[in-house]
Amino acid sequence: MFSLGDGTRFWLYTKPTDMRKNFNMLSGIVNNDMRQNLYSGDIFVFVNASNNMMKLLRYEPGGLVIYNKRLDHGRMHLVERIQEGDPTVSPFEWRRLVDTIQGIIDDPRCRLRQLKAVRDLQREAANKI
Repeated sequence: MFSLGDGTRFWLYTKPTDMRKNFNMLSGIVNNDMRQNLYSGDIFVFVNASNNMMKLLRYEPGGLVIYNKRLDHGRMHLVERIQEGDPTVSPFEWRRLVDTIQGIIDDPRCRLRQLKAVRDLQREAANKI
């Protein structure tokens, strides 16, 4: 079943990831770099260097699943990347993941730009109808 929620643990791989990586390569990162159990049911979050693409890897009964997100514009805000001394793996909360995917940023200046971009897209869509 394809489902994500706050009842699951999320782990962020804090190094930039090449988004061309497939199931096997991401599994290798989970096992070797993150030192986590791939089959635990936890979700492993990977983000590229530009912070505009994200992949989630999860083992579900029957096999591995990859969820992929690419932003049309803007970047995902990930504080873990800019802090010194971060471990390779960091716990990631469900609410934070949802906010990141939706482009919600704590910095009011960035939030305003995001809201203006969303409003412009909604106006364009309304004009096409």
